[in-house]
Amino acid sequence: MTEDNPKKALIIAGATGVGKSNLAYSICSEIGGEIISADSRQLYRDLVIGTARLTDSDIEQHLVGILNFDESPNASWWAEEAARIMDNLAERGTTPVIVGGTGLYIMALTEGLFPDCGRDQSIRDGLIQKQENGVDLFEELKRVDPRAATTIDSQNPVRVIRALEVYYTTGQPISSLWNKAKSPARGWKFICFNLTRERKELYSIIEKRTRKMFSSGWIDEVRNLIDKGLNENSPALNSIGYRQIFDYLDGKKNLETAVEEIITDTRHYAKRQITWFKKRKGFYKINLTGKDPVKTVNLIIKRFHEDHGH
Repeated sequence: MTEDNPKKALIIAGATGVGKSNLAYSICSEIGGEIISADSRQLYRDLVIGTARLTDSDIEQHLVGILNFDESPNASWWAEEAARIMDNLAERGTTPVIVGGTGLYIMALTEGLFPDCGRDQSIRDGLIQKQENGVDLFEELKRVDPRAATTIDSQNPVRVIRALEVYYTTGQPISSLWNKAKSPARGWKFICFNLTRERKELYSIIEKRTRKMFSSGWIDEVRNLIDKGLNENSPALNSIGYRQIFDYLDGKKNLETAVEEIITDTRHYAKRQITWFKKRKGFYKINLTGKDPVKTVNLIIKRFHEDHGH
């Protein structure tokens, strides 16, 4: 491809429940694209109902249903896989349409993550001990790396501890390493869309969808997973809803409590996604509330063809 006609990929991002998948499938049907899922939960083979996986489409999906429930994916691995698939699609003249709400995965693909350095278990353990003793680690981060403190959520102890671990291990602020990040998708331009809805409408969709998952056999899905060996330490249980159903089947909570917890957790997750994508630069924002889906599909395709990418 020439500089005037670079390899281009389309990214459809946004919060859970906003309607990314249906829109993306319509776009793929129009432009002959294939889906690359940027959903860390849909990677699991046996997690179908609770991850809202579309199973009745004739559009090819990549990075869906490829891991066992005892495997742990990470953003760097996913981005390398996605970039490899994109190159394969380009050779066939097919447009990659990356769809999902796992923001870190999309960032790893489009911007890259800095090299995996600065790990020291003893330093990490010491930081965890300080946190347990009531030390405000976020204040510590603000002192040693003010730039990182403006982008890392103070309520996310995992990322705060990781940033401090890097600083104390390498002597460099984690923010200085971000500049060394390299996208694995070399030679690609990304046209990115952030889909939103009015908050009240989105929360209503989340509640209805969650209850529909239960009526579609979600409990049986988890029961079958337990029969296959799923246990309380399985990484797949970090997926929203599966832990609560596991606890319900284990007799630790009643069904209605589990359902309400899942709805609340999903809403909180959607809120975090909204915040994440709002902070990302280079995304076209489209509020789907009250919009005609066909017109939205046509708008995205038009912008995709006109834009030379970010």
